[in-house]
Amino acid sequence: MPKDKATALSKQQSGFEDLLDVRLPLVIARDLDTVRTTLTKEYPHATTAIDLVLRDLREGEPVRLKSLLLTGPTGVGKSRLVRRLGDLLGIGVYRYDGSSASDNMFGGSPKAWSNTTPSAPARAINQMRIANPILMVDEADKSGTSSHNGRLWDALLPFLERETAAKYRDVSLDAELNLSFISYIATANTVDLLPAPLRDRFRIVKVPAPRLCDLPLLAANVLQDLAVESGEHGFMWPLAHDELEVMARAWETAGFSIRKLQTIIEATIEARNASAVRH
Repeated sequence: MPKDKATALSKQQSGFEDLLDVRLPLVIARDLDTVRTTLTKEYPHATTAIDLVLRDLREGEPVRLKSLLLTGPTGVGKSRLVRRLGDLLGIGVYRYDGSSASDNMFGGSPKAWSNTTPSAPARAINQMRIANPILMVDEADKSGTSSHNGRLWDALLPFLERETAAKYRDVSLDAELNLSFISYIATANTVDLLPAPLRDRFRIVKVPAPRLCDLPLLAANVLQDLAVESGEHGFMWPLAHDELEVMARAWETAGFSIRKLQTIIEATIEARNASAVRH
């Protein structure tokens, strides 16, 4: 942020002082073919969605996405897809919880307030120390509709216009910021509750529910994650055919939720380990 366009920062804002007159680095898009291959392997049911998400990226250029709204049923992995995208691009993802949001929380609160807080985009840049992080507005459709404390929808709109974002004056920092390289990705179960002006500024990308035929690949991915978490460094015995059959029935009953699939697999592994101990 330009020093000549900022007033003195308060004690609460001291963490932003070293951003005055500093040009933060931009993360460059690299190995996009590998990014796509990895994501489609992890999300075999969402190849079309992945292609739409990656469409704006160019090899060797700064990462900057058109504002995206990922919509789909609960548990299909929308939020994890955003986090994995950030991991593979080597870029930070700042999560903002839309379900408990208000205007003041996202857009920042006035500097005169004793508990003043900078805007979420400013906090994202300060935390990641890059100019082009991904800001994920999770569960945007669950944001309150009351305008008493300000609505998230109203606060979000100015940041989605690149010309406005390039010279955005943060009310808490009382400073002009260039936020135009931030990529905004929102998630929602449905777009029905979102106002038209907000929908018009997003590319709406549908993330479908997985299919039964996706189970072997998705289960292998979950197993790999569990192995890493347990310290097995990526190794775990693959699921047997009879285990997959039992899991398939339970998963179908659970509505093909990836979130519930992890629970099913964890229960399967626990049952396997218990059986091994008995024998």
